Amino acid sequence: MANDITGHPVWIIDTAAASTDIVTGAIKIVSIIIDGASIANADAFAFTNTAGKVIFSVVAATASLGPMQFNFPYPEGGLATTGLRCSQLGHGKMYVYVTRESKIT
Repeated sequence: MANDITGHPVWIIDTAAASTDIVTGAIKIVSIIIDGASIANADAFAFTNTAGKVIFSVVAATASLGPMQFNFPYPEGGLATTGLRCSQLGHGKMYVYVTRESKIT
């Protein structure tokens, strides 16, 4: 399968590629949910911006967790970044919720 950024406000990320931009424009992330059904112990999940700077990173402490959710308050800000790359994706999918202002380029 391939990453799906056609939905708004949720993007479905299921493919990691550290040097490939999912989007290049300015975005604000309000929530990341990691589908926990197939998570293995020590699975790593991470996003970087287009410059390669890590903007989100987490390692699963155990296998078969329920969904893991990480929220970034909005309208106070959200997690702002320019561009998005999925540098690590252990097992499963990440659901990325973005604001309406996020640019899909």
